[in-house]
Amino acid sequence: MSAIAPLFDEAWDHWRRRRRRVVLGCVAAAMVVGALFAGSAIVPPGTRRGGPAQVAPSRVLSRSPDLGVSCPVANSIACNRVGLAVWLKRPALSVTATIAGASFALDYRGDLESASQRPRLAFDGFLERAGIMSRMHVEPVEGSVVVRRHGHWVVVNRHRMWYGEYRRVAPGATVRLVIRDRSGRTVVTHVRVGLSTGWG
Repeated sequence: MSAIAPLFDEAWDHWRRRRRRVVLGCVAAAMVVGALFAGSAIVPPGTRRGGPAQVAPSRVLSRSPDLGVSCPVANSIACNRVGLAVWLKRPALSVTATIAGASFALDYRGDLESASQRPRLAFDGFLERAGIMSRMHVEPVEGSVVVRRHGHWVVVNRHRMWYGEYRRVAPGATVRLVIRDRSGRTVVTHVRVGLSTGWG
């Protein structure tokens, strides 16, 4: 029996060493996981890991954006086109807007002036196929307009006219703005903008 006892002691010591290694491995894994969670907790609020910072509109916009129907025929929404203008608190190089998944650059700058890489405070642009009825809840009506044809003024009946009456839902859209400043920093904001009957 005395010859067998050392074998039991050796086996017991081996088991304890093995158990200690398992426990230490679990503790190390828990520390790694805790460090990862701690790292994610120190990301500033409003910032997406690996993406641009999300900010409130009041931090970047100096006034409310202007969103209006853009069509050669007054009060017509048949063109399904809108113009958007934004004014910033600090100069930026570019602004991109997204309305209901449709993105467009605000690079028009008014009277057909070409886009520039000079920082500026005002940006505007146009969205084709804007979904004025489907996305912005405009309910068109029939109307009459006076146009000049062959030197005479005539009354023409038009369909899909809109004179600004608000229905159950006020026309407008939530606009996502991606703003890039002169340092290359990019921020994102979301703002609800009402739709007006005319652009410019």
